[in-house]
Amino acid sequence: MGLEIERRVGRVRSAARNEPRELDLDLLILGDTRIDDARLTLPHPRMWERRFVLCPLAEIAPELRDPVTGRTVGEILDWLDDGFEVRRFSADEAGPAIIPFAEPTGLEHPGR
Repeated sequence: MGLEIERRVGRVRSAARNEPRELDLDLLILGDTRIDDARLTLPHPRMWERRFVLCPLAEIAPELRDPVTGRTVGEILDWLDDGFEVRRFSADEAGPAIIPFAEPTGLEHPGR
């Protein structure tokens, strides 16, 4: 579904990873569902390493648990030591946001 939506709005995928793009939709988690196949991995395999994913998720679902480790989003945020900060932009801020890209750290899923 996400890939279809991306195609409909004109996203063309290239072989390069982490390049700028107009739209990128990721399905993060679906309850306790665990899927690991060629087309879909749930929960998203790197969501627990990404503060920019976890901070907004903690605002709407702080008690959500990782179905693999059983830790809550808040617990994982406390564990995460990536040196990055996530801040909310106000609607009236002008111009594009420049956010530094974090290189993969090699961190494994917390608790593995």
